[in-house]
Amino acid sequence: MARTALCVRPATVDDLPALLAFSDELRDQLIVPAEGGRARTVTLASRAESMEHRYREALTDPDRHLVV
Repeated sequence: MARTALCVRPATVDDLPALLAFSDELRDQLIVPAEGGRARTVTLASRAESMEHRYREALTDPDRHLVV
């Protein structure tokens, strides 16, 4: 059985486009709960901005490591 080479490394800010692409795939499944038990509508742009902010924050914090 052939093995595939795998390289694991910490993500960097340069990986942000790929991380956001992963988020795009997951975004369709995202349900944002609101008060009263109903899901609220969130625009795609606001979710994308939120994800970019969260990834950028994780990538630039020297005390955190993001492995995808």
